[in-house]
Amino acid sequence: MGGDFGSIQAMRDALRANKALLGERIRYFERGKQFAEIKKAYQKAKKENSSKKVISKEELEEIRHRVVRIRRKDQFIKLSIFSGVLLIVGFIVYLNRDFLKPETNHQTIVTIDSIERRERVLYCIEDGDRWLRKNGWHNAIFQYEEALRLSPENTAVKKRLAMAYTYRCRATKVDCEKAKTSIEELIKSEPTNPKNYELLASYWFGVEDSLAATVALGQASSLSSSN
Repeated sequence: MGGDFGSIQAMRDALRANKALLGERIRYFERGKQFAEIKKAYQKAKKENSSKKVISKEELEEIRHRVVRIRRKDQFIKLSIFSGVLLIVGFIVYLNRDFLKPETNHQTIVTIDSIERRERVLYCIEDGDRWLRKNGWHNAIFQYEEALRLSPENTAVKKRLAMAYTYRCRATKVDCEKAKTSIEELIKSEPTNPKNYELLASYWFGVEDSLAATVALGQASSLSSSN
């Protein structure tokens, strides 16, 4: 009986020892598994770090210069293409310059302007004549001066303006110097026209110089006889 009890006790002790040993094995196995995972992660990180090359400042500067050169080259190519296209377009426009001209050319514009100017001159002359017949010296002179501005070489306008100045000088003693200058210009341009000397005589009478007026009338008479 006592021997059986000892056997049972021995079996219990053996089971406890086996259980404790089994726990140690399990814990050892778990520790081994964790180590393997850590080792695997370390090797992976080491591999990644070894693949990343450290670039020096000189290499970075070289890369920057290379990028700048590539960009400049691209810009030069784009600029060359743009300049070429612009040159071609300009050449095409030059070849078709006659085709691109508007229908209304410069000659047509000048002709229209000349017609309008001539009509304006005729109106000023006619209106000035109406004022001259009414002894409206101021308005007549204004219209004749406007006509002369539009047509500076118009002899008919110059004669009318000289007459208006002369009549105003004789009536009001105003613009007498302008009257004399205008008549002298007429005589200079038409020295054989007796009408110019008759107008000069009228001026001298207006400023009360009978002797000069008589001389001017003699010249007018002489030219009339020779004509």
